[in-house]
Amino acid sequence: LSPKADWQGTRLSFEAAGPSLARVGRAADFAGLPDAQFSAAGEFELQAASLDFRDSMLKVADNAFAWSGQVGKAPLGRDTDLRFSLKGQNLRDLAALAGRSDLPGGPYQVQGRLRRLPAASRFDEVRGQLAGASFTLRGRVGDRFMRDTDIVVAVEGPRLAAFATLLPAWPWPAGAFRLEGGLLLGAQRIELRKLRFAAGGANGRVDASLALPLETVRGRFDLQVQGPD
Repeated sequence: LSPKADWQGTRLSFEAAGPSLARVGRAADFAGLPDAQFSAAGEFELQAASLDFRDSMLKVADNAFAWSGQVGKAPLGRDTDLRFSLKGQNLRDLAALAGRSDLPGGPYQVQGRLRRLPAASRFDEVRGQLAGASFTLRGRVGDRFMRDTDIVVAVEGPRLAAFATLLPAWPWPAGAFRLEGGLLLGAQRIELRKLRFAAGGANGRVDASLALPLETVRGRFDLQVQGPD
């Protein structure tokens, strides 16, 4: 323990386990945690503006979250800079813990770096596997997603229909797929940057910059598609 009045420099190890993470959350006046068995362990050091975590882990049911780095004392504050990984046996089970039922099932894993910016999160070196597909992602995701997001993503997998639960009314083509390119969502425009795709025997690319609202019909749109039909 640090002798300083604000406890800065204090370093602690922690370990906890129990039958219900929600029960712990209620005791700490923190709502929304799942009612599932959990365990946690790690180490942190108290700094002036953040908690510095080392080799920390939280397991909830069959899902494991590991992280190291700084977590700002202000919720989602600018002092947050984390290396993280998340993995489990069934993404649908994880979604159910959060009250969702539209995500695909099967094993999943994701890892990368998260930094907080003013009103946004910066993701780097993010990669993982989901529903049999592999993906990478980097860029800024705004707290207001539709107004301040600029990302580059690549995803490739053997079965596009595995994601049909996201949009069940859409006629998802069968077979392998690939998608890569950039997406910008701003207050005044939407941009698709060198977006390339392949699915259902067709492939193509899109480059577009469209002014908002879309009803104004201003901007540019270049679409090229090749396929059997």
